[in-house]
Amino acid sequence: MTDDQQQDDPICALCGRPIPPHAKQSVHHLVPKLKGGKGGPTVLLHQICGLM
Repeated sequence: MTDDQQQDDPICALCGRPIPPHAKQSVHHLVPKLKGGKGGPTVLLHQICGLM
C-alpha cells in the first residue's frame, strides 16, 4: 500500500490508526441508542476496537 492510499483510508476514532478497505469496520453511536442516541452522531471504528 502506498502512503497516498493509506492517507485516504478513514481513521479509527478510538485507536487513531487508518482503517484499510479490507478491514472489518463498525459504525459506533457516540451516545448509545438506548439512551437517546438514535439518529445522533456516529464515528467509524475498526470492528475489533468497537468490541472493547
